[in-house]
Formats: sequence, structure tokens, C-alpha cells
Amino acid sequence: MKLLSFALILLFSNLASAEEIAQIKNQELANVLANFQVLAKVDHKDSAIRVQIVEVMDDGECDGVPQTCPKSVIYVTASEYGEYPQQKTFKLPKKHGWEFVEWVTFTDYEGPDNYVELKLKAQVPNIDFSDSWWKDEYYLIKVNFHNAQWEKL
Repeated sequence: MKLLSFALILLFSNLASAEEIAQIKNQELANVLANFQVLAKVDHKDSAIRVQIVEVMDDGECDGVPQTCPKSVIYVTASEYGEYPQQKTFKLPKKHGWEFVEWVTFTDYEGPDNYVELKLKAQVPNIDFSDSWWKDEYYLIKVNFHNAQWEKL
């Protein structure tokens, strides 16, 4: 009987010490964390600036025409290496079918005029669906932890 009493005391003492986990109230952050996919990232051996390309896809599916297909947003993060790194995150507009294509250039040192450059591809609906629903558009992204730029190629 003493053993059963001891086991019950242990069981209830463990239950009583459980604590609630804080919920993230920022819905955009919650969506990013729940649905992100890392498309590419730069390792320290390649560049003085750490860069990650993260895609977050909308929910849903295509419903008969390409305009109804879910889009995704691209987040580009840039960071120094070190104990207290400067960091920035940039957000590209929602498009269909974002894909990482390639790294174009890296930088050996950090500076406001030194960028990591990369190419991304997105799909846009064709005007004439008889050939294909989609046509590809390519973009050049230049990023460091000061700013970011993009241009259609």
C-alpha cells in the first residue's frame, strides 16, 4: 500500500509541474514557421555574408485556371557571421512556383556595396493557354545585411 501511495504522489507531482507553452500571436510569423522550406543557403566557406532563401507556400490547390493556383512568398535573410551578427530579412512578392536557380556571385568581405547575388525563377500565367499554363520569369537578387535589390531578367 505504501508503494502505491508513493507512486500516486510521484504521478501527481509530475502533473502539477507541467507549464503552458507560450503561443505565438503574430499570425504571419506562425505561418512562416509552420510552412517554410529552405530553398538554398550560403555556407561560411563560400561567402562573408550568410544568406538563406526561404519559401512559404499558400494553402490551397489549382481550380481549373492558373490564376487560382496557390502562390508563395520568398524570404531572403542576410547575416554577418559572429557573436552579435547584424541580420536582415527581405520579402519578395507572392508569385507562382518560385524556384532557386543558382548562386551568381559571393563576396569575400562585408560592405554596403558587396552583395551575394542569386537567380530565382517564378511562373506567371500565359496569355494563351493553348501552349502551356505557365511561362518562366527569371530574377536577379542582390543581397547583403544592409539592403536587397531585385530585377527581372
